[in-house]
Amino acid sequence: MMLRLGSAVCWYKHYSSALIVADDSVRRYLRGDGCCCSVQRRLMSRDDYKDFAEVCFKEFVDRIKHWATFNEPYTLSAWGYDTGIAAPGCCSSWMNNDCPAGNSATEPYIVAQFVLLCHAQTVKLYREKYKPFQKGQIGMVRISHWFVPYSKKQADAKAAQRALDFMYGCDDYKDFAEVCFKEFGDRIKHWATFNEPYTLSAWGYDTGIAASGRCSSWMNNDCPAGNSATEPYIVAQFVLLCHAQTVKLYREKYKPFQKGQIGMVLISHWFVPYSKKQADAKAAQRALDFMYGW
Repeated sequence: MMLRLGSAVCWYKHYSSALIVADDSVRRYLRGDGCCCSVQRRLMSRDDYKDFAEVCFKEFVDRIKHWATFNEPYTLSAWGYDTGIAAPGCCSSWMNNDCPAGNSATEPYIVAQFVLLCHAQTVKLYREKYKPFQKGQIGMVRISHWFVPYSKKQADAKAAQRALDFMYGCDDYKDFAEVCFKEFGDRIKHWATFNEPYTLSAWGYDTGIAASGRCSSWMNNDCPAGNSATEPYIVAQFVLLCHAQTVKLYREKYKPFQKGQIGMVLISHWFVPYSKKQADAKAAQRALDFMYGW
């Protein structure tokens, strides 16, 4: 059983005065009678959030062993304060005319910082005070999408990559991995950087039968864009560079005291030469290298 603390705020709204010290606009939102669409100077102080979390830890210790501080923090910050398509519906007028107030250039970052600070403080509390006897886990539920360029134009491709970098960026891959090593390294001893990189690169960018569905038209007429001769190799290079950087980080900084292992999950067929001819033997080896030779 898992309890998401962010969701529990709604479940326990009738205890808001005792458990949560939020300003009036947040309380109005919880009661369902509207909210003030501007980022609150103090949506809920870090100490208040931690106090609420501690009540949950005490009350449900006998049956909940998996905790999540926030559910989809990207959705909360971006949809709620950038595009305004989710509660509390705050954004700039140029982003969404339906938003009564907001600032899409600043408020999403303020909210994101608040979420991360609350998460860090609550995780620290749980691990120091409750984990030793509760033997539970705590983390955060994250969401990400795989962005596909709208057209073959270089500008569209770069825009899609920027969007992907912003949500789950390739430059940030090592930093995200390090958070995982720090947060879970005491319990997880076997790490995998990528699952089936062949599927990601070949199916997603060569045949187009998997996300992001890119390929050359001669490979699959259903692909809106792509280049089966180049893109699979670009993606494969990205995967290998991220893998190498992350493995180096783990082995140098965490493996000496965590005593874990790190690698990559591969998938492959097994290829057998059609005949005893040398050409067939080489062909089988090439096929194996393409699928398994990461």
